[in-house]
Amino acid sequence: MWLLVGLLCGSGLASGPEVIAERERLRQEMTLLAQRNAWGGIERKFQKLEALGGTPKLDDYMLGARAALTVGDVLTAIDRLERGIDGLGTHEGRQQATELLAELHRRYGYVNILVFRSSAPPLERPDMPFASEEKVAIDFARKRLRRDRRYLGMLPIGTYVLEDTRFTIKGDAPMLDVQIGMPAASGRVIY
Repeated sequence: MWLLVGLLCGSGLASGPEVIAERERLRQEMTLLAQRNAWGGIERKFQKLEALGGTPKLDDYMLGARAALTVGDVLTAIDRLERGIDGLGTHEGRQQATELLAELHRRYGYVNILVFRSSAPPLERPDMPFASEEKVAIDFARKRLRRDRRYLGMLPIGTYVLEDTRFTIKGDAPMLDVQIGMPAASGRVIY
């Protein structure tokens, strides 16, 4: 089935009846998954929907944004909300998306963390937030730092400690750059 859809998309028939039907099927599945709070499934369906080409509906972007938030990927959620607001949707839907977007910008701030060492020190938050969504966002950043020694995204507002570097994330502020260690003279990362 996906081979057929892939061939149709690759041949420029992204708006053919088969692809339109597949988009609708994915939307229906996303709605059913949302009723069961199966956000991981919604994330997979949303990615398939985007891969089909065309423009997802505002409701699709809203579900995709909520799915991203459940794993702590606030930056992806914001991107999806912004794209959804720019697309087709009802006035009420746009208002709801705009309010969620404003709330995320109030509660989170942009950060770019680079670790120039062979392993990243643990990201600490002396006073953990109460909201589980914010805790998940911090865990998401921790995992990315451990895996990549870099995190480009958003963290809940507050003070953090990374090794001996203390920094504060503020909402509606420019991106904060945090570097741990020094890059080699050549500009390459030391391993």
